[in-house]
Amino acid sequence: MSLVDNLKLPLMHLIRQNFNVPPPVDVTAEIVREWNKTAMNCVTACDPEGGRMPLSYSSDREAIAAALMTIRPYTQENLKIVHIKNTSELGQMVVSRGCLANLEDKRHVSIDRENIRFEFDSSGNLIS
Repeated sequence: MSLVDNLKLPLMHLIRQNFNVPPPVDVTAEIVREWNKTAMNCVTACDPEGGRMPLSYSSDREAIAAALMTIRPYTQENLKIVHIKNTSELGQMVVSRGCLANLEDKRHVSIDRENIRFEFDSSGNLIS
């Protein structure tokens, strides 16, 4: 008689898994939570490409704010932003003050010196 013969094994139970039942954790919500953390870390580190996925935001205002957070210290004079309403109609666009020096000597460009502010609707999206 060997040691194995005297060994009392616990009772075992056969289980079956139904893989059609959703897991107890909402996987989609967990992925979104983790991605939001990653996105914030990328923005804070001034490396929006660091997450290896495009960052997306629920409104234009949030997207612009996040983009501005990734820029090293800037002033109104050196910040370069271009708002193009429709890329198939490039005849008119809105540019920040930092872009003007590059455009002033272009004969085919006319600059309206009136200051324009971005306007947002109640959802935070640009009004073009």
